[in-house]
Amino acid sequence: MKSYYQMQLDLCNYLKENNLKPSLLLHTCCALCFSSAFMQCKDYFNITVFFYNPNIYPSNEYEKRKQETLRLIDIFQKEYNVTINFIEQIEDFKTYDAKKVHQNKCLDCIHNRLLVSYNYADKHHFDYITTTLTVGRLKNSIMINQLGEMLEKNHQTKYFYSNFKKNNGIGLSLEMKEKYHIYAQNYCGCEPYYQKNEN
Repeated sequence: MKSYYQMQLDLCNYLKENNLKPSLLLHTCCALCFSSAFMQCKDYFNITVFFYNPNIYPSNEYEKRKQETLRLIDIFQKEYNVTINFIEQIEDFKTYDAKKVHQNKCLDCIHNRLLVSYNYADKHHFDYITTTLTVGRLKNSIMINQLGEMLEKNHQTKYFYSNFKKNNGIGLSLEMKEKYHIYAQNYCGCEPYYQKNEN
C-alpha cells in the first residue's frame, strides 16, 4: 500500500533540493484544518486557498468557517510575509443541493469538492492541487488520496499526495487553535451530522 505521507515528504524534499516553489490550490474546509496544512506546505508552495464547501449547513455555520479562515489567512500573511490568495466558489451549490442524498455519503461529497477544485485548478493553470481534509481525525486519508489520484488522470494539474494528520499534524492544528483562538466546529458540516449534534 502506498504511503501518502512519504509521498508528501518526497515531493517537498524534491522541491527544496531543486529550489522550486510551485503554485498550489489548497482546497480548505475550515480554519482549523487549514492551520496545520499551511504550516506543512508554506515552505514549498505558493498557496491559494480554495473555499468550496456546499456541504456546510446551516448558512451561518458556513459563513463562520469562511470568516475564520479569512482571519487566519490575514494572520499568516503578516507573520510569514507571504501572499495567500483566497478563492470562494459558490456557483455549484444548487447542483450540490439537488443531489444532497448521496448514495456513498462522504465519498460522493469529497469527490464533488475535489472535482470542482480540480476544474478550477486546470482553468487557472495551477501546478498542484490538494485538500486540507486529510488533517481531519475522522477523515479517511487513503480514500481522499485515491480520489485525487483518480481525478488526476483526467486533469492537467498534478495532485499533491498528502496525509496532513501524520507526524503530529492533528497536534499541530490543536497548537494553532490555542495560539490563535481558532473556532473549532464539532461536526463535519453536513446537515445530518448537524442535526445529530443538536439533538
